Amino acid sequence: MKEKQLYKFIKETIERHGESPTVDEMTKALGLNSKSALYRNLNALEAEGFIRRRKGWRGVELAGEYDADESESTVQIPLLGLVAAGNPIEAVLVPEYLNAPRDMLRPGSDHFALRVIGDSMIDEKIVEGDRIVVRATPTANNGDIVVALVDGRDATVKTFKVVGDKVHLIPANSRFRTIVVDADRVTVQGVVVGLLRYF
Repeated sequence: MKEKQLYKFIKETIERHGESPTVDEMTKALGLNSKSALYRNLNALEAEGFIRRRKGWRGVELAGEYDADESESTVQIPLLGLVAAGNPIEAVLVPEYLNAPRDMLRPGSDHFALRVIGDSMIDEKIVEGDRIVVRATPTANNGDIVVALVDGRDATVKTFKVVGDKVHLIPANSRFRTIVVDADRVTVQGVVVGLLRYF
């Protein structure tokens, strides 16, 4: 997890040299492609109270002891944009990340998150604003809640069912109709394994 690696690098640099590393040194040490990725991790550490930042070339100082046990209970996954729980909409990619509980994820599989728009899945307790956690897979079983692309571009979250040569994308709200399309028009992006919600 990058936050843990960053905290460890900052701590070791301060212990060895008496001052924090620079932005360039931190970016290089973590193998990041951009400073914006570094700032996301710095922001997370500061929000959790592990570091403080002040103006200056080496303006990071430790503010608390990083809880390794707590950090190991979550995994950082990409938040890739928006998905409709209503009529299909075009997926929008946004370079963000969030922490998901480790026990929500299947070891060895890739996972990502999407922010839900619409209310077609409310009877499955998925509401607008929720961030769903998705296990990336091109296949699904009947009854799985999936993120699917229709015609390669319109992303939607629905319950998946194959009937003959058709795919039924079934809402969980009686106000919405089931989407029925030829199977070759549907690409499964992944299966929903959980959701994250702020009250």
